[in-house]
Amino acid sequence: MSAFQFNSSDIASMTSTFSWGLSPASGEVTLPGSVSVAAGTAFVINLGGLTFHGVVSKSTVVRNDGDSTVLELVDNRIKLMWDDVYCAFNNQDVVEDDPLTPGIDRKKRFWHIKPEDWDAQMKSWTSSPYSASDVIQMLIGADTVSVGWSLDTHATQEAAVLGIDANHGAKLGNVLQDISERQGLVFTLDGESTLRWARKGEGTPAVVPAGAYDIRDGDALSHNDTQVRLVGDRNMYQDMPIALEPDWNSRYEAYWSETAWFAEVDARFGAFDSTTAGQASLSAKAHAVTLREYVTARGDNAYADWGLWGEAGRMEIPAWLYIRDIVYKAYRVPRGYTINGISLDSLNLREGMLAACTFSDSGVFSLKSPREFYPDAKAGVLVQGQQLSLLDARTQNVITATQLSNARTKWSASNKFNLDTKNKGIVFHDAVFIPGAGAAGLFVFPNQAVDDIDETHELYHLSVPNADVTIAPAAVRAVMTFEAELYSKRYGSGNRKGSRVVKDLCYHALMLSGAFSEEVKYADGDGAEDKADAEAAALILQESVYRSGGYRRPGAAGTGLSSVLDRVTVTLTFDEGLVEAVEHTKERNQSNVEHEREMDRRSRQKDLFPSQRANATDVGNLQLIARISKELPRRGATAYRSASEVMQRVVGSSHTSPRLIKLDDTAAAGTVIWQDDSGAVADNGTRFSGVVIADNSTGFQVALATQGTALIKVSGPFASGDAVGSNDASPSKVVKDGARSLGIVNASYTGASDVLAPVRLAGAGGGAEAWPFQGYASPFTGSGSPPGDQARRFKLKLGKVNGFTPSNMTEEFTCPAGGTIVVWAKAEISPTTRRVSAASLDSGDATPATPAADPDSGAPPAWTARGLVEVTADADKITDIKPLVTDSQWVKVDVVNVDAASGIATFDLSWASAGSRSALYLP
Repeated sequence: MSAFQFNSSDIASMTSTFSWGLSPASGEVTLPGSVSVAAGTAFVINLGGLTFHGVVSKSTVVRNDGDSTVLELVDNRIKLMWDDVYCAFNNQDVVEDDPLTPGIDRKKRFWHIKPEDWDAQMKSWTSSPYSASDVIQMLIGADTVSVGWSLDTHATQEAAVLGIDANHGAKLGNVLQDISERQGLVFTLDGESTLRWARKGEGTPAVVPAGAYDIRDGDALSHNDTQVRLVGDRNMYQDMPIALEPDWNSRYEAYWSETAWFAEVDARFGAFDSTTAGQASLSAKAHAVTLREYVTARGDNAYADWGLWGEAGRMEIPAWLYIRDIVYKAYRVPRGYTINGISLDSLNLREGMLAACTFSDSGVFSLKSPREFYPDAKAGVLVQGQQLSLLDARTQNVITATQLSNARTKWSASNKFNLDTKNKGIVFHDAVFIPGAGAAGLFVFPNQAVDDIDETHELYHLSVPNADVTIAPAAVRAVMTFEAELYSKRYGSGNRKGSRVVKDLCYHALMLSGAFSEEVKYADGDGAEDKADAEAAALILQESVYRSGGYRRPGAAGTGLSSVLDRVTVTLTFDEGLVEAVEHTKERNQSNVEHEREMDRRSRQKDLFPSQRANATDVGNLQLIARISKELPRRGATAYRSASEVMQRVVGSSHTSPRLIKLDDTAAAGTVIWQDDSGAVADNGTRFSGVVIADNSTGFQVALATQGTALIKVSGPFASGDAVGSNDASPSKVVKDGARSLGIVNASYTGASDVLAPVRLAGAGGGAEAWPFQGYASPFTGSGSPPGDQARRFKLKLGKVNGFTPSNMTEEFTCPAGGTIVVWAKAEISPTTRRVSAASLDSGDATPATPAADPDSGAPPAWTARGLVEVTADADKITDIKPLVTDSQWVKVDVVNVDAASGIATFDLSWASAGSRSALYLP
């Protein structure tokens, strides 16, 4: 639709004002008569040299002595607020890594979402930010903009404005105003659709034309800031090395082992008796007592720790969890640490590194060359001490004296830790510490002291844990990144001061021992200072005092706005005719429309809704709990997790299930422990309790190996495959072919000394086999009411063994009236694999004797038998069921009930084996 045309002959009176800024120029025209002009109609006024393009905002017909029409007008700048744009420009990012050149191409760059890519949220990247003029050109060319604007830009707009965010939509005018304001510029409308930018106050003072009157000339203070502080985000500093300190109360280091902690709890909260119930109560108390309870019982506040663990106060967590999860695992930045004089309390530990580092085994960090920026790492950590996660418990010979020595003297990297940003430290997944040297070390090598075993012997390098080890906190050095002060820099001079917030503007600084080393720059080579200078360059050129005043010019119109003219008002009246009033430049508010960026800035100063900051804090705390929470133990994990766990695992047999007992006397590793019928530890006992795992073991919670392969002190000579055991006369001495059979030795030794040797417990055949085994009363199967022998009938069930089903998996037996029957399991042994190859159940008067192994070839017996139960009955019913094996690996049978009417016995089978409660272990 063509615009409505106004000429001087059509107008009874008029006033219009042209100004800088987003707010449209305004005017009012009075037309004689009643004229039909609807609001929203486009118009053009031609009046002298004046051309005014705009839109009718209000149309009113006035009926007094004669009709007239009053039109309120705004220029086409109103259309800047009719269109919206969707985009983002000049936001800081890190270059995506190229797998072919890992790390080195990660640099700061800028990402954008152009209007045409907004729907898909597709980003594009540049090494340098887009200039303001480039951004404005893309804005006015967006599909959502309906007016074909043209541009008359200023030289300053070749500089960039950072962090332009209209990704959730914004008015076109608001975005243009924000860009202009941040560069110290103003814009106006020339003609119908040309947007022209200028810096007010620049240029040659306006010349007062001839014929002008009401001439005023002076100066006025600027309303814009003449000193500007640019405020960005918090600067980030990567410092190296930072010597971390233990983040626990050192008094708890003495209780790193369960043995020591149980003894302490027994002394403070006991004493607990030695019965099973008493020891269970001790165990429960030891694992439940909190730090607060312990400090109270001890009456010594020196044992208190008032720090936090996640969101819990450390005084409220169980002391054993404190010892297990904090002591020797949590290390923190020293409390006296500072950056640029800023204390640690005011620094934020940030996850991630700015640049990759290398290190030497002497603990010296250095920046990688060529630089690798923003690596995939939370922090860089060096440890001088024992990292248990590096010790594979499956292999007996993996631990060497050299390795243990290196743990005390060499520095090595660790990546098994969580960053604890709240407590400003790290929490290792597994304990790290410096173990003692020599006889006080974490592991000892008993066979290395035997004269006839040298370094070439297979038994020379066997190691066992040392329960008498001395442990000290590890030395830990770290490379960490901190957020420190806000980036800020002041520009300009004068008395009027202000600030500008610039998103993502901050230093990324690398430090060496607290001193500045270099800055991580953008991909275009600019640093934070360069970006700040470009952002501020436009602002600081504003003068503090502006020319003030103006003049009036009769009979003419058409003076255009310039950088030295602030406002032009044209009036046409019947009395004065055409008059143009010109105002020299002075600062005025540039916009009456508050733009979204200002709203964003204000939102940083206060909550947008109730409890906003409190909720954000809660979210951060929950994330912290997730970061410092411990990993669940992985099924089948083979690495050690704590020093206490080392004492309970056989080196080279990581899945051995230990049995925990109390030893009053100190025992060496490999000592066989016997118990009497009452369960007390006694050399003259006949019940096998287990083999001591750790050297110098004593006190509570001493771990014994009871199955699998264990290291036992065996008297030589012996050969691999020999059966070893103890004799009644010397139960603590293990020899070849001892009467109390313990297992098969897996090494050879020709000397006569007592040496540690790996022994497969539970007999020949390559270790124990787990045989599922059940027993229950037989149902009625005969005729009659009921047959006489039914009450004496019972069943045993032997489950699948070694991958096959026994020939008589479920067997029913009848006990003779007034007699006894024995039931046993028979295992056939393969001569090649030495493992069970067939199994069955059988019965008779007594368990048959197992054939002896071939003494010449060392071959196992062809078969072996193990008695299970002995059942006794009278003429009517079963009267007794007795187990034939009673040690800790075997089944226990209890008669629960004997029905008086039917004579049928109900009996339960239970298992005391630590390895399985649903299996019978046979050779």
